[in-house]
Amino acid sequence: MTQQELAEQMGYKSKSSINKLELGVNDLTQSKILKLSRILGVEPGYFFFGKEAVDFECYLPYLAKASEETLKIIRKILDMPEEELEKKSSDKIVG
Repeated sequence: MTQQELAEQMGYKSKSSINKLELGVNDLTQSKILKLSRILGVEPGYFFFGKEAVDFECYLPYLAKASEETLKIIRKILDMPEEELEKKSSDKIVG
């Protein structure tokens, strides 16, 4: 896959956006990480841990301690369409 093809699938206007990501000039939003992982056929954890497939069993101790509200949010995110994920991740959170 070329940078241009990847840029088009990611929704960028040109391959220079992909080049900037590769060089570490720009960062990815959470929704773009999810989209990129789907395009490349890897788990999102691949970008952080260097594994092609992240074993979700390693997260079980954390999920076991999670509140029901947190689990509902996780389920909602996993079922959310990409477009909605992109919108939500681009919304600014004021703290």
